[in-house]
Amino acid sequence: EKEILYRDGARPGDVIFSTGFLGDSRAGLHLILNGIEADSEALKALLSAHILPKPYLREGRFLARQNGIHSAIDVSDGLSSDLGHILRENKVGACLYSEEIPLSENLREFCVRLNFDPVKYALSGGEDYTLLCTVSRDNADRIAADYLKTFDQQLYLIGEITDSGKMEMVRPNGEIRDIIPSGWNHFGTEKVRDRI
Repeated sequence: EKEILYRDGARPGDVIFSTGFLGDSRAGLHLILNGIEADSEALKALLSAHILPKPYLREGRFLARQNGIHSAIDVSDGLSSDLGHILRENKVGACLYSEEIPLSENLREFCVRLNFDPVKYALSGGEDYTLLCTVSRDNADRIAADYLKTFDQQLYLIGEITDSGKMEMVRPNGEIRDIIPSGWNHFGTEKVRDRI
């Protein structure tokens, strides 16, 4: 029980952390499905992210032992879809900061090359298996510092839980847009695009 993370428990005012980059696996899948040769180190890394995703098992056990973690989920269906599960379970909303979504340089290169929006890729891409967790603001700095010390890797603060009942994203210019959760359909054949 002490090493299990649950979806329920998110509260308005919680911050939202991600343990890693989002969207890389979807980009790797795009390469495969479209027969695009992985002709650079960046594209090879994206292919690897899809074929051999990193499990965050140790990180999950670490987070489960921390006071102040209110809820968590792994990103198997996409950031917006999986965060949406937490929001529905707890009848809360969320505000994401587009500038803080963790995007790898590999994904950025891929998106420049193919003229895609990397933030949309992160929102609707699945099978990254990073962990999302909601954390009380009072404990966030301590948990982030302990995580960095333990894993030599930062936790990415990507947003906060609100009482709005909807998912929103703040753009760099201050514009706020609604996000309609979407992501990987494990019983279908395609990704569904986020509408923001």
